[in-house]
Formats: sequence, C-alpha cells, structure tokens
Amino acid sequence: MYRRRGAKNSPQQEARRPQGPPDPPGDSYDDRPKRRRRITFSWCLVWCVSPSILVILLLIIVTIGTLSWHLATITSEQSTALAARVGGVSDQGGLRMNPLVVAEDLKNNVTSSTTTTTTHSIVVAEDLQEDLNNNDTDESSTTTTTTTTTTTTTTTNVTTTQHLRQTEPERQDGVIPIRTTEANESRDILNESPYPKLRVSKNSSESEYHQMLTAKVERWVLAMHGTGEPQLHEFDTGSSNSTYFAIWTSGGHLVEASAWSILENGTRAYLDAHTYIPPQIAAEKDALEVSGDFAAYHSWWPEFYGHIVDHHLGMLAFLVAKVSEKTRFLLMDVGPFKEILQVLKPDLFSRVTWVSPKQVIKIVDGRLTVSFHPTSSIGPHPRYGANSYLQSWLQSLNVDQPSDGKHIIYYARVKPQATHGRIMDTQHNEDIIAMLQRAMSKHNRTEKLVVFDGTIEDESGVKRHMTYIEQFTLFRSATTVIGPHGTGMSNVVWMDPKPSSQNRVVEFTIGPDNNGEFGDAFREPFAKTYCYKYWGLPFDYNFLVFLSNSTNNRAFIDTKVFEETVNEIFSQ
Repeated sequence: MYRRRGAKNSPQQEARRPQGPPDPPGDSYDDRPKRRRRITFSWCLVWCVSPSILVILLLIIVTIGTLSWHLATITSEQSTALAARVGGVSDQGGLRMNPLVVAEDLKNNVTSSTTTTTTHSIVVAEDLQEDLNNNDTDESSTTTTTTTTTTTTTTTNVTTTQHLRQTEPERQDGVIPIRTTEANESRDILNESPYPKLRVSKNSSESEYHQMLTAKVERWVLAMHGTGEPQLHEFDTGSSNSTYFAIWTSGGHLVEASAWSILENGTRAYLDAHTYIPPQIAAEKDALEVSGDFAAYHSWWPEFYGHIVDHHLGMLAFLVAKVSEKTRFLLMDVGPFKEILQVLKPDLFSRVTWVSPKQVIKIVDGRLTVSFHPTSSIGPHPRYGANSYLQSWLQSLNVDQPSDGKHIIYYARVKPQATHGRIMDTQHNEDIIAMLQRAMSKHNRTEKLVVFDGTIEDESGVKRHMTYIEQFTLFRSATTVIGPHGTGMSNVVWMDPKPSSQNRVVEFTIGPDNNGEFGDAFREPFAKTYCYKYWGLPFDYNFLVFLSNSTNNRAFIDTKVFEETVNEIFSQ
C-alpha cells in the first residue's frame, strides 16, 4: 500500500510500533535527508581540497629536487679551499686550480652527510636568487647597494655579485663549474687619481651638482676599479686530456665565451665567471688544434674603435705583463683591433692567433691562461682595474713626433662625420673654435690648434679618413684635448702617458638637466667616461654639461663657462 512520504501514523499504528529509544535530537525521520546532504557536501569539499594539497606536496618535492640538483656545483668557498690544496692563489693575483681535484671534491660532496647537503643547497639557492635580482641592467637598481657600501667607515666594501647571461645555462651531465670570489672593493683606489672638475655656472644648482658628482664618482670608480686587477686561471694540459677556448658572441655589450678542460675521467671543468658560460660540447669536434702556451681574454663591444682603445688594450696589456714572452694570445678577429695592433706593436701582433666568433680552439702540449673578473660592475659593464698596465704598455710604444710640434685638439662632433647623437650645433661649434683661438692668443700658447673630426686632407685637397697611426701620432703630441663625449674623445688615451705629463681634457657630457631626446641611454653620465676608462691615467680632467635646451642633433654648452675654463687652463 502506497503511503505518502512524511505522512503520520494512525493511533492504532503507533500502538503496534515497537518501542525503542527515542530518536536523537536532529535525527528524526524528517531530518535524515538533510544529513545526507551534509555528507554529500563533505565529500565534495574533500574532492575539491585534495588536488590543492597534492599540488603543494608536488611543489615541495620539486623544490627539494632542485636544491639537490645544485649539489653538483662548486661554491666560491669550495674553490678557495681547493686552491689551497693545489698551490693557492698565484703571485699574479689569479687562482690556480687542478681540475682533477675539482672533480674529486665534487664526488666527495655528493657523498657527504645530510647536514652538509642542506647547507650547501641553501647557499646555492641564495646565489641563484642574487643572480636573478642583479640581472637588471638599469643603473638605478644598483644605486642603493653601492651607496650603502661607499658610506662605510671601513677601508673595504662588499662587492655586488652580478652574473649576467643572455640565457641561464642548462644543466649538462659531466660538466662542472670552476668558480672564484671577487675581491672586496677598496676605497684606496679613490686616491689614485684626482676627482674630475665639474665646470658649471655660478647658480643655485652648483652645490647640488657637486654633491651628485662626488657620490657618482665614488660609485663608478669603486665598481669599475675597486676590486683591483683581473684574476687569472690556468688550465694545464698536463693534468687533462685537452683544453678548449671559444668566444661565442661576435659583438655587443654581452660577449660570452667558454674556457674548459676535459679531465681524465671524461668530466669537463669550465671557468664560471662574468660572461664565461658552460661549453658547447658539440662544437669540440670542429676545434682548431694548436700547441704551446696561450693566453686569452674577451670583453664587450669588440667591433668599435672607442672600446678597443679604452678597454681592450688595457686587458691585453695586463695579460702581456703576466705571461712569458713565448706565450701566444687568442684574440677575437672582429673590428679594428687587428689593424691597430699591427701598426702600433708589430712584435706583439706576431704573437696573436686571431679567432673567429664561434671558432673553438683546442690547446695541446701547453697551458691556457685566461684573465677574468668573477662578477660584473654596474649592469653589464665589465670591471677594469688594468689601467696601470695600460699606462706602462703605452710608454713602451715607439712614436715619431709630428714635425709641427705640440697640439691643442678640438674634437668637432658635427655632421656629416658624426651621426650618433650629441652632435654640436653647427654655428655654436664655430663659436667654440673662435673662443679657443682667442684664448690661445691671449695666453701666448705655442701649440697649434687642430680641429679634429676623424678626417684629413691629402696633398690634392681631398678629404679622407685618418689612419689609426695618424690618429695615434696626432693625439700623442697633444697637450690639451677638448670636445663632446664620443668616439673621437677615446683618442685621449694616446696622450703622453708619462706620470709627469700635464694632459688636460675638457669634455662636454650629458648632465642631470638633459632629458628628452637624449634618452635613457645617456642619462646623467656626468664624468662617467673618465671614471670608468681613464681612472689612474695622468689626466687633468674637466667637464661641462650640455645646456637643458640641447638635443641629440643640436647640442649646446654654456659659452661663458667654457671661456672661463680654457682661460684658466691656458694660463697655467
């Protein structure tokens, strides 16, 4: 008999119903559908939450696995300890290491205790995070760190670790890194050169400009030169089957290379430093084999004359001073370096093996000595620290002085020769030349004024580009060089390098009031060129900032300030 669900029993049916314990509260016949709904909701909740819990557990497992993967790397502290086992730090300031010892320590590290593994993993994770944090090439991102270190009361500063790579290297089986630590920045470097002289009008901004300049000079000099000269690493083919070197990038601001050895057990040990990356193993089969002792370096912008002169020459001069006279050099065959070296130092040119980008060199029966800095300075900028070697090398060059004596050179950065910004207004440029002539006459200067734009007239009156030796000879005879920031001003490095020289440089640069068309690429450089490239060289360096109405195609300076500056210089 059908009875509607929820209908009540008759009195007779209630009487015949077996009597049992009363229903618990909330568990009556009518409440049981609600209970079933609560159970269903609980199961749904479990099914929704369980995947989230599984994802969290999976992330924890992946994190533990990643940290364990990094056990194969060798930290800076381990590298230093290894150096002590195989001879320690060399007398040239570099770290000499036997790659076989590196492989043995790697094996010991993998079999170490759980406590050691955990500590090592944390260190690696922190290093990776620091690398990621410092991958921003914007100078403003490093200002805070550097400012903090420059205000310390001690004589050394902690360096900013930056490993900049185009791509993060992938893990390769049987490939292990060789790492060293960067030296601490020393404020002693600030005493090796006079601070640049800011020439501005006597207005309300003068004091503010000088304060900005002092802070920037210290930051730039410490970053570029404060850690000292480059380090050296020596690969000895006597302890390995073969040693390789290759430069993978043809130019630009981030040129990457690899230096590595294949050990007796087949493991590849490579130098891991700023712009040194893991090797491309597949390229070994096409390697060019050479024998004997070799030395190598690489750096940014090898395709541009200005960077060859102000950086590459210094790096080469450092290597020349550190290796024997029988050692040959591996240099990248890009840009004007080959021609410059051939005309300036033929005997050194004969010791160079020129290497094309991506060409792998295999060294047998000899050693490979590589110079490097473990870290970069500010953004992608390589560290310098070799200007004292450059100065000595420049003094060794034999130069025929021009027949017309000494010169005062004005670099005319105007069209059509100049095309890359900071181009002086044509009429303004003529006014500056006229001021120079008046000042030279006023102070009875005996030098000849040369307006330099990279060209020269031949005997028939036709303009042509000056050769490198012509530029070198002209600037070696200069007592004063004046002009806007640009490649032409890089020639100041050719001026008389003797410490007793009174080389005067007046450069027009971007200042804090220059924005707009100048763009971020030239933001507030002030005297950056001098601090980066020429610190320690015998220069009396002065600079003027462009007026606020300047653009990349029409630049102006304060002519009153310029006239006061040259009159003061020429009166000395």
